[in-house]
Amino acid sequence: MSKRRDFIERTYQRFKSSLFDTVPAAHEQALADFRMSEFGVRSLQQIPDFNRWLYRKNSANVRYYCFDGGQVVGHQAAMGVDLKLAGRTVKAAYAIDLKVRADWKMKGLAVAMTGALMNRFDILIALGVSDDAYKMFKRQGWQDLGCLNFYIKPMTPKGAERNNTSSSLSSWWRNGTAFFLSKVADISVNNLARRANVKALDSFTREHEALCEALYGQHSNQIKRSEHYLNWRFCEFPGKNPYRIFEYRLKNQNLVGFMIVKECHWHGKKALVVVELQAYSEHIRTLVNESIQMAKSKSVDVLLYQCIDSNLEKRLKRSLFYQRPYGDRFLVYCEQEELIPMVCDISNWQVSYSESDMDFCFY
Repeated sequence: MSKRRDFIERTYQRFKSSLFDTVPAAHEQALADFRMSEFGVRSLQQIPDFNRWLYRKNSANVRYYCFDGGQVVGHQAAMGVDLKLAGRTVKAAYAIDLKVRADWKMKGLAVAMTGALMNRFDILIALGVSDDAYKMFKRQGWQDLGCLNFYIKPMTPKGAERNNTSSSLSSWWRNGTAFFLSKVADISVNNLARRANVKALDSFTREHEALCEALYGQHSNQIKRSEHYLNWRFCEFPGKNPYRIFEYRLKNQNLVGFMIVKECHWHGKKALVVVELQAYSEHIRTLVNESIQMAKSKSVDVLLYQCIDSNLEKRLKRSLFYQRPYGDRFLVYCEQEELIPMVCDISNWQVSYSESDMDFCFY
């Protein structure tokens, strides 16, 4: 680890004078040109409102770019979070949006930019990384924790079709059986959803933050969901397909859970995506049933969850959600020896679809 880290630091020092992290950017037009060419004209990254939201409205987030010869040639960003580790809070970040111009690849620039993040945060997390980034992260000493668990509930026959599969008789029978069993499991959902005191809301309050704080003991490794973070992440997000927020209260008005959903298209199917669900374990069932009822009312093809959450996953399986091999890669980097066993055990984590930038793909 020490030799590998020394190499990363030497590489970082070699590029340090060309790396910038100021917000607003010191080379705004050059950075905009880079985003347009590397991320694409239809990407979130090239939208000014998105960049203002990501970097100016949340000071925990950072962005490094390399400026050389009058041009931006590399880009690495991170979404900073407070990570709760069994009662201890450390500074962590999700590494996102790593891009290096083609003629600058294999020169160490990507290593230098991630090295800048290593110097800034105690723990780094990467979700859904590309093959090229994966190879680089592994060489740098990141730990591969596997993949997140991806769950699908088909709401229509089309929703039961697997991606990139043939229309053979066997696949038709398999898809039809999956759809039928899913419908059988939903027989009691209508009445349960109607009885539940689940209501839409426009923003989060300190009460929602307090609920999340009360839930931290259910898992060792969870990001801190403060009132500010929740409102920034879901209520102020500038993209299309806005988030919808629902809270669950008991008859005595005690808050016991909330979830955030988004309507979108996924592989040619109309989908309802549950990007966040936080609730006491005995009340998870109600919110899962509510999401099923909501998916029915909106006539979507599939209902999607992606997570690492033992309590939630038990309920999804009982409601006949099917696990599919579409989960995003999950990697972590940690240099503090006393934290490594806790960080590198995937069973300690709670991860939702809204962690990092995973759900931005539904833009």
